[in-house]
Amino acid sequence: MMTMFHFNPDSNMSKEAVCGNNNESFSEGKMQDNDFTEVIKNYRGGELLHEINELYRQVVESVSDTVRPGEIILKLTIKPATKSGAMPVFAKLSSKLPELPREPQSYFMGEDGGLQINHPLQVGMFDKSDNITPIKTREDNK
Repeated sequence: MMTMFHFNPDSNMSKEAVCGNNNESFSEGKMQDNDFTEVIKNYRGGELLHEINELYRQVVESVSDTVRPGEIILKLTIKPATKSGAMPVFAKLSSKLPELPREPQSYFMGEDGGLQINHPLQVGMFDKSDNITPIKTREDNK
């Protein structure tokens, strides 16, 4: 069974979470040892919660810097119980940091097939063969 959880920060529910498909909610005071938050808190000795917090900080900082949305994705795979009665839970955590759009750069194909900034038929303004005399400044005269 694949279990996906979604947290909506814009929700009107304070200190409550939506569980399952029936939209039941529970408040902090009614949590039990097997509630989702407890499972996440105790997964691999708190390692998953620590990773979530680190990703959370990175995403919030990137969103603040770029003024673009970011994501934290937690995917839990819960397998059927083994002969011992244990149900393996696999967690995959990832994020999508916001990026600023990068403007394209135009290039021209040169005679050798490589890309270059200048048009291959464009004549340079200052070829090395030109006899150009630099302008003297006041500092040059000192």
